[in-house]
Amino acid sequence: MNQEQELDILLEKEISSGCYDKIVAGIEIYHYLYRFVRIRYFEGNGYKYSGNYGDVSWNKKIKFYFISFFQVLKLLLFEKADNVLHVFRLYETNGVYLDKFIDPIVEFSELKNSKYVIFEPAIGGVHRMPRLHKDRVVYTDFIDFVARVIRKITQSFFNKKHGFEIEELWKSLDVVMDGIVYDKEYFKIVINSFVVRQYIYYVIFSKLRAKRLIAASKSAFREQLYAAKRCGMKVCELQHGIIWGNTIQYLVPFNELFIPDCFMMYGRMCPKDKFGVPVDKVKLLGFAYLQYVENIVSENNKNNNSVFVISDPIISEKLFDVIKELALNYPSYTFCIRLHPMEILSEKQLKIIKETANIRLENNKSDIMLELPKYEMVVGGNTTVMYEAASIGKKVGKFAYPWITPIFINSSDKDAFWLIKDDKTFGEFLAAENNKIKVEYYSAYNNEIINEFLKE
Repeated sequence: MNQEQELDILLEKEISSGCYDKIVAGIEIYHYLYRFVRIRYFEGNGYKYSGNYGDVSWNKKIKFYFISFFQVLKLLLFEKADNVLHVFRLYETNGVYLDKFIDPIVEFSELKNSKYVIFEPAIGGVHRMPRLHKDRVVYTDFIDFVARVIRKITQSFFNKKHGFEIEELWKSLDVVMDGIVYDKEYFKIVINSFVVRQYIYYVIFSKLRAKRLIAASKSAFREQLYAAKRCGMKVCELQHGIIWGNTIQYLVPFNELFIPDCFMMYGRMCPKDKFGVPVDKVKLLGFAYLQYVENIVSENNKNNNSVFVISDPIISEKLFDVIKELALNYPSYTFCIRLHPMEILSEKQLKIIKETANIRLENNKSDIMLELPKYEMVVGGNTTVMYEAASIGKKVGKFAYPWITPIFINSSDKDAFWLIKDDKTFGEFLAAENNKIKVEYYSAYNNEIINEFLKE
């Protein structure tokens, strides 16, 4: 049974146990908490999740707090904003940092001429400069700091006031977790943090008289989404990665306050019914970032004897073992590993890199669409990058070892990839001509779609 099948069963358990109906502090809180619960559930069933959130000096933290304080103060005292945008992740593109989902849309649409603000959390604990649209960026460090202080001050009171509601939730969760140990105190903190943060953003959005919220990846802006809905704002979520089927993030029952009003896809390949919103609310926007970088990308200085390896936190440990074996068996090739932005390496993995001469780590700060043209061969698991590479004509190998099952959006997509099952099939991949079909992963950007949303 694969994770998607297990997820279907888990959803049935969540619904039958009544988790989604439980109310804490006036909120059907499991519509927020489910992601934390599911990660713990799958960890308890042998899946591994890793993250790297950075270790930042207090000097930098204090600096960002003060910058954020004055930005937020100026915003609330002197400005209004019809449109609020929320940063998902920053990438370096030709020496400038930008969110490749948000900033290109601002650059090309009517957003640029509107009253707008871009909220930017400290990603990996820091903010990057130079920054595209820096004059409209507001760091959220001070907001996050205030939220943490309020949460800590109110936590004991919150636990007592909502103790009965929380205990009722635990009864349902015990059924869902089915013996898997979970940290109830941690979940109480998660719940109270959500209550505090959504209220703070409700106050901010009300003060700004904001009309719309645009952001990517629901997991990164759920407090803002809930607050925006309470304010009567329209919410648009932008596609941020490939969706193969049912996922931890999007397979949930409908709830008006936790679901965006529309979802905008960057390509037509993914099925429309997998984004957690009604199908009639899913629109094809296209990918503005490709239009932004079309004059930047260069295919000079290709690494013809290098294999670009795309890592993934879910398969990272097993992937490194395989790459070590392949590197030893094919010493004339260099294996260039690019980590996921939120991935952190174990001591074992660091040792593999240090002891294997033809394995090296690549820069994972620069955007992938600027790095892919440098390589002829790309290998990895079930990540968005595999499709991105195939769409620009790269020779792409998907691992098909016993520990990973290759997943394709459409069955015909198999013809765009080589399947790497062992040392022998990897050798065949290296020797083969690049005669696979190309896939259309991204669609041309349609500016009218976002401009229509701005009229709502």
